[in-house]
Amino acid sequence: MVANFIAAHPRPYSVRLQWNNPGDSFNTGMASGFDIRYSTQPITEDNFQQARQWPFNQQANFDFYATTNIRVMGLLPSTQYYFAVRAYDEVNNFGPIAYSKPLSTTSISALKSAIPADKYQGLAAIAPGGRYFIKENGQALIPIGTQYLHQDDAIRYLYNDDIWTGKQCHNFTKNPEARQKVSDYMAQLKANGITVMRLFLEDFSLNVPNNAPFNQANCAYWLESPRGTFNAKMADFIIDILRLSAENGIYVLISPFDTFFYDNYLPRTAWHTSQGGPLTDINNFYTNPDVLTMAKTRWSWVINTINNSGYGDAVFAYEILNEWDSFEWTRPDIDANKDAQIRQKFITELAAHVRSLDDEHLLVSSSTALDPRGALGSFIYDSPTFDAVLPHLYLPNNREPWNNPASDIGTATVTEQANILSWWTSNQASAKPVLNGEWGPSDAWLPNPNQPGYFFGFTQEDDELLTRKLWFTELASGAAGPGIRMPGGVRGGPALGLHLSETMFSTASTISSFVSHGIDFTNFTSMNLQKSVFVSNSLAPLIVTGSSDAKQGLIYIHQDRNKSTATVSNAQLNIGSLLGGAARQAEFWSTAPNQTQAQHIVMAKAANIATPNDSNFTIPDFNDDWMIKFSELYSTRLITWRNQGQQVLALAYENMDKAGAVDVYIVYILNGETFSLVRNAQGQLTSVSGIAAWQVNASYSSEISELISLPISGNTNIDVYVATLSTGTPVESLDFKTLQLLTLHL
Repeated sequence: MVANFIAAHPRPYSVRLQWNNPGDSFNTGMASGFDIRYSTQPITEDNFQQARQWPFNQQANFDFYATTNIRVMGLLPSTQYYFAVRAYDEVNNFGPIAYSKPLSTTSISALKSAIPADKYQGLAAIAPGGRYFIKENGQALIPIGTQYLHQDDAIRYLYNDDIWTGKQCHNFTKNPEARQKVSDYMAQLKANGITVMRLFLEDFSLNVPNNAPFNQANCAYWLESPRGTFNAKMADFIIDILRLSAENGIYVLISPFDTFFYDNYLPRTAWHTSQGGPLTDINNFYTNPDVLTMAKTRWSWVINTINNSGYGDAVFAYEILNEWDSFEWTRPDIDANKDAQIRQKFITELAAHVRSLDDEHLLVSSSTALDPRGALGSFIYDSPTFDAVLPHLYLPNNREPWNNPASDIGTATVTEQANILSWWTSNQASAKPVLNGEWGPSDAWLPNPNQPGYFFGFTQEDDELLTRKLWFTELASGAAGPGIRMPGGVRGGPALGLHLSETMFSTASTISSFVSHGIDFTNFTSMNLQKSVFVSNSLAPLIVTGSSDAKQGLIYIHQDRNKSTATVSNAQLNIGSLLGGAARQAEFWSTAPNQTQAQHIVMAKAANIATPNDSNFTIPDFNDDWMIKFSELYSTRLITWRNQGQQVLALAYENMDKAGAVDVYIVYILNGETFSLVRNAQGQLTSVSGIAAWQVNASYSSEISELISLPISGNTNIDVYVATLSTGTPVESLDFKTLQLLTLHL
């Protein structure tokens, strides 16, 4: 049984539940999962099924075998709640119910947060489904965004000190246009649905004069110089960024280590002996214990600065160390396995320190290996050190698109990103979020490194197409959101401007509208669909990628316009590996800028109701691409468990509120005779001979379930079938033999 179950650590929108996990039979083995319930009324054994359920996903909570900590979110502030939980094993045997003492959520004002109450969203966290993020207020959080770069034409107006412009030192906060520049930029982010921005706390990309240390005297964006001396102006800058972000509904990814430049600029950093640090060789970064001490001290300063600011809940996550696995800036050992072990030990210790300072905010990995393997791969994919993984997926076509000879560079982008996301999501034993943490055209690969902007081989229109294709491909392929773009030389230079073009911002707006409804991202444990989705009846070559949890999903279809520009007509989208007992619809969205709704809504073909593991849709005509989301209009599912020696069916109604009236058929066959469960005049489910239906109306919520005892006894097998049809659909169109969901062993 569940032991030591408590509800604790209340916040305005959430409460943390904790318990020790039971064994299975006679306390040996472990439970397979947990049924978690909460209510504003006392929970008892009689009303347990009616209490609201918080999803528990075994795959997402892969490390739950000793003590479980789960934060139930989406609660109301200043409200008393009751919580209960019971464990179950691999064959749905349920243990006794454990109850916590009632606990009230806090008010927003009790947090002493500086974020206005009407702007407060709460912590960013991992959604119950594991693959996506959630806001503490219960809303899904799909990261859509880019970088807050210090030299950006708006952000630089927030740093109240001199910085190097390429020609001189200058304090941009003194400019008369500063306030308006910042205000306009933040309004643009909010208006286009930007939800997450990444912020480096030091920036070595500016070539400050005289090759001197990065500090105030040399007009740099510096964090620490010399060792142990932290920049108060940077602290103010961080707080201003968090304040403005919170006011505009944006979370901030915090990255305190600009490691990409450490090898080139080591003598100019706090790590070097000339500034009190321990290093003269950057390859000793991971092996010198004093470096770990400095890194811990830096994180302590960062977290204290943020948590004391009143804007801590605007933090999306802490990035433990930028590109910590990269050989490009440091190589502690020439042997790859030893190198991996050294890095893991350092990162694990540093992460433990960060957790000891702040165990509420997410901690994420920032890595460069495209296909990590061996010990390194296992650590990156599945280590509990990280809540989410943010690999930097610089693939050839997004890193150096000007070297792609094809007239349509979108095809290579879609192919590369779909394949790499399939690799990442398929190689995880856990279901934690994967998000492309950095990508973009890199000035290191430009034909002319001093290229001031776009050029004949890569135009702004090319860049906008590249961004659009990559963002939609990654979202469809199972990433937690579109990738976080890092602008390179083509949009770089001292006067960077706004590093997303107007068209890129408008594409982000389309994505924001697309994810705002229709898919329950909070409970979406998506798996890549590359082997289970295809298009038939198309003469044009198409690339298809997608992800699904067998109920709902995302699909992206791209036409290879290098081979055919003809309109694709009457093609068929086939999606396999889905659950039966449901009717589905698909929304087909244009990926053009500023889209706010689907261009077409298509029902799955009725014939597929009789083939429950597949859905087939007729694709509306197109000659570029479609972004698609599909979901269940209505469904009825059966699950079973044993209760006190009697076989009991649990009938769950899902998404009935979308459908209006539907007919539900629950049929079982015993000794060659067919029986149906139907609703009698008293509202009870009873057994009748033959095939019959009971009508379900739209008043049902998406979470109702009932327990049904089958009226038989003895040892036998019973085949149970289920189907849900719109009221009036002829039952003769059903083939119940293809609708089997389970066989009961009684």
